[in-house]
Amino acid sequence: YYEILYTEKVIETLREQLKQLKGHLEAIKKRFNEGLESDFSLMRQDVEVSNIEPEIINAEKTRELLVNAMKIFLVIPQEDEFIPEGKFEYRTRMLPDIASLVEKAVDRRPDLAAEKLRTRTLEQFVGMEKSGFWPNLNLTTNYESTQQSDDFDFTKRNRSESFSSAVNLTWTIFDGLKTNARVKQARARFYQQNLLTTTKEDSVIKEVKDTHHAV
Repeated sequence: YYEILYTEKVIETLREQLKQLKGHLEAIKKRFNEGLESDFSLMRQDVEVSNIEPEIINAEKTRELLVNAMKIFLVIPQEDEFIPEGKFEYRTRMLPDIASLVEKAVDRRPDLAAEKLRTRTLEQFVGMEKSGFWPNLNLTTNYESTQQSDDFDFTKRNRSESFSSAVNLTWTIFDGLKTNARVKQARARFYQQNLLTTTKEDSVIKEVKDTHHAV
């Protein structure tokens, strides 16, 4: 429906443009006969008129195809006349400032959010790998309670209890530089992902700005 209205507006605009071009052509012909215009000016204006006429024909054909498609959709016989009602209206609308649009896009774009999540995850991996440089402290506690009875009378409270705790501290002094290699590898993945995230964010900001300027 809206494509039909749009095509009619295009046809209307092209016809108005053709009318102006023909009027200009007649004025040039008149001045040419009086010796005030050159052959080139007359030929150029005639070409402009000739170029716009096919555009009108193509637009009219497009409108006819759209109308026929609408008749099929609305189950209207093809021989019946169908005139869509309505028109395009230009309405001014204040656009939000570009800073707020950029902020919303950066906060709400799911693809950018996914990149940021991967960046944070890889940053945490760097910290996990760094833990290999530090000592490892383990604390274990054990509590045991036993009670025995020959006559199944446990009220005598013939019970024994034991409690034990142990602290184990280990610190790897040298592991063949394995931890250092893992940290470097984790940092490399983090830096690479951080670059991808920054590039993606710059792309989103550029997309918002380009769209804002184009409106």
